Amino acid sequence: MLLLIVKVIFRVNQIPMKLLVLFFITLNSISVYCQSECFKDCSKVMASKLPFTDKLKILHGCSTPEFATKNIEGETLSSTELKGKILVINFWYIGCAPCRAEIPGLNMLAEKYKKDVLFLSFAKDDIASLKKFVQKSPLYFQLIPSADKYANLFCIVAGYPTNMVVDKEGKVALMFSGGRVDDKASEEVVNRIEPTLIKLLSK
Repeated sequence: MLLLIVKVIFRVNQIPMKLLVLFFITLNSISVYCQSECFKDCSKVMASKLPFTDKLKILHGCSTPEFATKNIEGETLSSTELKGKILVINFWYIGCAPCRAEIPGLNMLAEKYKKDVLFLSFAKDDIASLKKFVQKSPLYFQLIPSADKYANLFCIVAGYPTNMVVDKEGKVALMFSGGRVDDKASEEVVNRIEPTLIKLLSK
């Protein structure tokens, strides 16, 4: 990286232009570093001055943390293998009423966009509990059990459910927490997620 910076600077003949190039390269490097580091201090999310419902917005544009895990079928999933794919990530648990209420809406999205988007569900519950639950209430996501450590990794600090949309570059395009418990829960989660999916898929 340093060698590249030096080469770029010395290709520019004018000294002021050299300084300008160096400034923008440094600024870009800082930006990339911040994007990759911003999930490492989740306390900054809750300490932000944004309204509580908007606090997760400060993670928009951040590179998602690296992870490797297995779904309830024992298949391996890793952030490395998922690069280049649009993701919808849902954090939830069985005992969470708003989480359960939005499942039909999430299923609708998963069915509609299954050819272009990968849907992951990180659950706090163990494999046995999840398998029993989905027999009666199917969830069309890849289910990852016992996912507390991933909740900490992804800064799930504003409660459950939390939903994320991740672009092909591995950056957060949308992240929000909370939901309804009435019959409008499904409609709301679709209305919040789908516009971002449409935007990303149109690129």
